[in-house]
Amino acid sequence: MLYEINHCLIRLLEVQKLTGMARSAIYARMAEGSFPRPLKLSTRHVAWKLQQILDWIEALPSSTGANGRADTNK
Repeated sequence: MLYEINHCLIRLLEVQKLTGMARSAIYARMAEGSFPRPLKLSTRHVAWKLQQILDWIEALPSSTGANGRADTNK
């Protein structure tokens, strides 16, 4: 049985790997409202929709400087 990517749920470790962000940064952005919120699976477990994380990554600004880092001199 094949699963469609937009129906997959991923846990925090996978979100960290995909975004390159630490747990604290993910939760800080969630508090700001600038990062997708997870689904509550149980009283102690949450997971994110993979497609929401991929969409968030796609929406990030893509301008980079010569060193490959985001251009902050604007």
